Amino acid sequence: MPTLLKGDRLTGNRTQGSGEDQREEMDNQESEQKLKPMEKDVQQEGCDRTGRRIIQILAYLGGSAGILIAVLQLSASLVGPSPSQISAGGSEMDLARGALFLLLGLTGITGAILSTKKRNIAGWLLLCSGLMGFPAAYFAWSSQGGFLGWVLWIPPGVLLTAAGLLALITPERLRSSLVGQDSNPEDAGSIGQALFVGSVLAGIGLLTVILLFSGILFIEAEDALKGDTARDEEDFSEADMAVSMGMWDTALQSYDKILSRNQSNTLAWQKRADALRQLGEYDEAVESYEKALETNPGSEILRDQLEEARTSAHLMSRKNDTNTNASVLENANISKDI
Repeated sequence: MPTLLKGDRLTGNRTQGSGEDQREEMDNQESEQKLKPMEKDVQQEGCDRTGRRIIQILAYLGGSAGILIAVLQLSASLVGPSPSQISAGGSEMDLARGALFLLLGLTGITGAILSTKKRNIAGWLLLCSGLMGFPAAYFAWSSQGGFLGWVLWIPPGVLLTAAGLLALITPERLRSSLVGQDSNPEDAGSIGQALFVGSVLAGIGLLTVILLFSGILFIEAEDALKGDTARDEEDFSEADMAVSMGMWDTALQSYDKILSRNQSNTLAWQKRADALRQLGEYDEAVESYEKALETNPGSEILRDQLEEARTSAHLMSRKNDTNTNASVLENANISKDI
């Protein structure tokens, strides 16, 4: 066997040691490569968990807001004006509105519960309940202009719509689009969550503005499509509601709106005169009855009402004259005593 020199042995030992260091370094690199995806998965799981919680919070808040509006609406229908001041139809409308908001609110709560396991179904449920609530609330409040119902539904509607959109887009996709697929895990954990929460809040604000202006445009479009007949019916309906509650001033304003569009509306002149009589304005009531007779000269009912209004106006005038004379005499007696 060949004899190894001392130098050869030292060289062999160094070569062996260098090989071991290289293997150790390679093992460390492999370990780091394995740990990086794990760290990234942990950070991503944390962001996804935050996204799921935000969906649930938005859905629960939106559903709870809808239920709160329903409770207030139902309470108003049960503990409201007495039956002598409000019609049964108005009470039934309050109950219908309350039931509508309650249904939409419960739908939002259901979506929040389903979002943990069936996110796609929950997303569509939340989105539909949030968006469909606006026209539903608008038509439920149509007797009072409609826009009030639209505005009432904005807080729960925006929250439910935002939750539905986030559930359908999924927090993972939104986070990836904000931070990027190949981002640093630390950046994805800290900066990513901040961007995610900020984008959700900005989206809620943007949705609020969009839906509010959509309501204004919806009302303008509906009003533009209405004819004078439809507007008259709406104003008569508002006036009847005001009369049932004893609000004669409000009813008078509705009749004036109708007459501003059509001076030949006999019914508007007649009801305007009735409202003026209730307010004690007999002279103006006489003028309104005379206007009504001009548009319908053959009406015996209007003639009778005109005569009654004239009699009431005459009696009121005499009463005022008597009170004036009594006041003058009283002042004269006081002057004599002094």
